[in-house]
Amino acid sequence: MRQNVAAPLSGSELPSSPSSLGSQTSWSKDIDGLLDVVGGAAGPVVLTTSGLMGLDPNDGSVRWSYHRDGAIYDELGRNSVVDTTLDRHLITSPDRRHVALRVLGPGTAINGEQSSYSDRDRNRSQPYISLVVDAVTGKVTNEHLSAGGALQLTDSALLDDTTAYSLANDAKLWDFQQLGFPTPSLGSEAHIGTAGHSSFLIDTDGQGNLSLAPQAHPSKTRPVPNLLCDQFGRVEVADGWVAYFDDNTWPKATTKTEAGQAHAVNLDGLAGVPGSETQSYDLGTTLGVNAIASRASGTLAMLPSSAPTDEGNRFPEFDSRWDGIPSVGQVFDPRSKTVAPAQEATGIAGIAVGITSPAMEENPGGQITARTPDGRTASLPIAPGTTFYSPGISEYSNAQLNDLAVAHSKDTALSAVNAPGATLIILNTAPPRDGRAKYYRILGITGGH
Repeated sequence: MRQNVAAPLSGSELPSSPSSLGSQTSWSKDIDGLLDVVGGAAGPVVLTTSGLMGLDPNDGSVRWSYHRDGAIYDELGRNSVVDTTLDRHLITSPDRRHVALRVLGPGTAINGEQSSYSDRDRNRSQPYISLVVDAVTGKVTNEHLSAGGALQLTDSALLDDTTAYSLANDAKLWDFQQLGFPTPSLGSEAHIGTAGHSSFLIDTDGQGNLSLAPQAHPSKTRPVPNLLCDQFGRVEVADGWVAYFDDNTWPKATTKTEAGQAHAVNLDGLAGVPGSETQSYDLGTTLGVNAIASRASGTLAMLPSSAPTDEGNRFPEFDSRWDGIPSVGQVFDPRSKTVAPAQEATGIAGIAVGITSPAMEENPGGQITARTPDGRTASLPIAPGTTFYSPGISEYSNAQLNDLAVAHSKDTALSAVNAPGATLIILNTAPPRDGRAKYYRILGITGGH
């Protein structure tokens, strides 16, 4: 293992996420073997097949790095915002100060017998190594063998399967199996992702039905409302906030194209954490949460109130019938606690990114255009000879500038992530649909207000 750490930063030294799209590229960085990109508290955090690194959002230079020889990083969820061909590998704490990931581990049974990675019995094997890294310094704060299952971060604790650990010293805080709860699932029902600032989403009945547990008092669980999830059933959390359908509209909103009345609420408030926000915010009528737009922008971006057709899918990233139709309606910003339509919202919810000028003799590189619903645009030239294909107008280029979720349904070669300090535009520089190639370019746009 090789590690280069960065100096810590105080809260006042940490950058804020751009509230609007800047006008031009400040830096670019080519990445070989890209697996995932998230916004850390000090800037972008990038995972590749070679390891993890934190970038300076001002110039794209490497602030810190972590390399583990021979490591294979586990997939934590489907449908990465970075690319339709990638899965999610990183999760962040609500305050973005920590990132968690899993490495495929030794696969050795606890009782000394050999066990394969497919063995899902936590009493016999622990086929993973769970890691938590300080997103500001790159220092590893937690590392231990894991059976899999839930993987969640609050601002100060890690939940790995059934056990909570302190992020300050990796000390064990509690194990909810010892609190008398049924043994939870190790399968896809386990919640993997951001939790509340001081509360976890846990399986208390052994059937994958989630409840909320305050980090400090895990036995005082509370039921959760009808939380909105992505296509794969994962609850979407932004800075400790979630969206839910009210009970009156939940039954009909479980179909593919029926809408419901939604609200935004703080997980800690639902869990009864003292001093936490308890007010809910009306999100209007919506088909659900737009997971791609939410993850890209760091907000709760909601789908519109209706789908293009009654036979379609509520999730635009899986239905080409959304072509040409905006897929972001209301947007809840958890930092300002405001709700606004995409055209008036801060940040990049609803952003569209496409190659709008193909490579031609008079412009041999081509040009990328990024546009947010408020009309702001950025033009990003592609230097000639820096991609493994000639950028052109194709289904992968998103020349018509569909927003991210709609463009994902056509395997777009471009995406975006709003990170503290910079808006990132991500270009797949390898031939589209080549599953073996993971060559990408990250372009940093600074200067957004």
